[in-house]
Amino acid sequence: MTALALLLLTAAAERPNVLWLTFEDTSAYEFAAYGNPHARTPNFDRLAEEGILFENASSVAPHCSPARATLISGTHATTYGTDLHRKAWPVPEDRYYFPRLLREAGYFTSNNAKTDYNAAGWNRVKDDVWSEQGKSATYNSDARGGRPFFSVFNSAISHMGRIRSFHLDGRRDFGHLDPEGLELPPYVPDCAETRSDYAFHLEGVEDIDRWIGKCLTDLEESGLAEDTVVFVFGDHGGCLPRGKGYPFASGLRVPLAVRVPEKWRGRCRFDAGSRTADLVGFEDFAATVLTLCGIEPPGHMTGRDLLSPGATPKPVQFAFRTNHGVHFDPLRIAFDGRYRYVRCYTPHVPMGLWQGYQWGCPGHLAWTRLHVEETLPNEHAWFFREKPREYLFDEAADPWDRTNLADDPDHAEALSRLSAAVDEHMKSTRDLGLFPPSTRKTGGEPFVAAVGDDRVARVRTAADAARRAEAGDVASLEGLAADADPAVRFWGVSGLATLARRGAFVASLDAYRPLTSDDCPEVRAEASALLAYSGYPNAAAPLFAAEVADGNSLALSRLLAAAPFLATERETLEPLSTTSPQVPLSFGWRPFGEFVDANRAAGRKINADRRDWRRPLP
Repeated sequence: MTALALLLLTAAAERPNVLWLTFEDTSAYEFAAYGNPHARTPNFDRLAEEGILFENASSVAPHCSPARATLISGTHATTYGTDLHRKAWPVPEDRYYFPRLLREAGYFTSNNAKTDYNAAGWNRVKDDVWSEQGKSATYNSDARGGRPFFSVFNSAISHMGRIRSFHLDGRRDFGHLDPEGLELPPYVPDCAETRSDYAFHLEGVEDIDRWIGKCLTDLEESGLAEDTVVFVFGDHGGCLPRGKGYPFASGLRVPLAVRVPEKWRGRCRFDAGSRTADLVGFEDFAATVLTLCGIEPPGHMTGRDLLSPGATPKPVQFAFRTNHGVHFDPLRIAFDGRYRYVRCYTPHVPMGLWQGYQWGCPGHLAWTRLHVEETLPNEHAWFFREKPREYLFDEAADPWDRTNLADDPDHAEALSRLSAAVDEHMKSTRDLGLFPPSTRKTGGEPFVAAVGDDRVARVRTAADAARRAEAGDVASLEGLAADADPAVRFWGVSGLATLARRGAFVASLDAYRPLTSDDCPEVRAEASALLAYSGYPNAAAPLFAAEVADGNSLALSRLLAAAPFLATERETLEPLSTTSPQVPLSFGWRPFGEFVDANRAAGRKINADRRDWRRPLP
């Protein structure tokens, strides 16, 4: 044996392996270990009983790509400007990918197979990050050569695509998961479509549990279980409406269990079989893995170690949402273990705007249909109305985030404290998530390096002015709308649009029509919405039509938000329903039956077929 091989084997004996088993689109409440009375998840339960169950684990974003951007970097994706779902941007490659540090320290790193890091140039650097990447990547590789490993496997069995069938025709029987016998979470309307989607999704949760079992069995049969720390977790909330994509506990709280073998118990502050309410976020996973493996986490990471004996619980967990499909609708979230605070930067945009992918699920379509039919109770109808500036939920009394306490004086201290915490967090992490997408283009340089601190602060100040807009702020907002910086201009127009939707401001057509020809596409779209809210549907409708046809994605978002103000112009906008996959269905511009019929055959196949839950395996 060579000296190098002996050194590697000796080092391997002193360092644990780490295995991540990740899966998609599942909320913590959907697992038996978190109290679900319907789902049978014995493998996850066993892992939690042998390890640590985290009751307050949170994705930092309710979409997979910004969540994974945070996981891979150990830093909130808003710091790097990689927070826009499914938008790849240049990144500082030497800092962005933490597995590279493990590989440099002698670890074998493998990923099977999802990346979704929101980073341009991935193919150029992937071989420096992962020893093996792709559908055949595994810790069982001959290339490992006895080295300790960090290995990631991702299952899509529970992904929303499983239930995205548009209708209920031909849905198979789900065995003990009888839709009529399920206890629905109360934040969704109780209807046949929602019940069926929930049963379908819980079947996926049970399939995930089977997959976890097979992966753990392989680890044991390979003789690696006693040397391997195992993390099992979902990437964000589940598939029912107001889950995936939304800033509530249902969209952010995820299942997380970590098993630390006896051999490595000294590196963990929790006893086997522990349940902890400590706040944990995805930004913490990289620092935790590096610390477990004896590597000092770099100072630029915003996450912190959560397992070692010297780790201390954090007081607040932060999260964000930047876009939801075409909707640029920044939200910031803070949770202290009791109160959940949600800040809305574009109050004029309703929470429940059409999102093309999710509205392929029957439950989402049903909620919208009930809204159109005006049969929704108030506790569900709010979804389609303009948002408040802030939400505050007391999850000790209201675990489903149903009652907004932001205006309740009895909870003013919590509101003020968490709002201030969000402000400080955005400053300390240099949050870039308030820049509209087109204003982030740099010609190849990472945006985080190209944008100066002064500009970041100015845009944050403008966005704050927009979300706080009152009738007395018109002059200052008009000043922002005339600013030389397009990101600042956007927020000036957005604040005026919020006032106009409330009836507190009426824009002059002559004064604001020039902004619909602005160089910045987001400004053009927001200005079109402002004119619609101000009582100019005949002017706004063709502007929207032209922008959507030209590929301005935000124009479709603002068209949907302004649709009630364009009721007299539906004939003008009708062609959009045949050219855009994300049609304004919720306002009757395309009949529900027509939309469902166009996807009936594909939906029947989804309803009849069960996904193969055995992939990927080590």
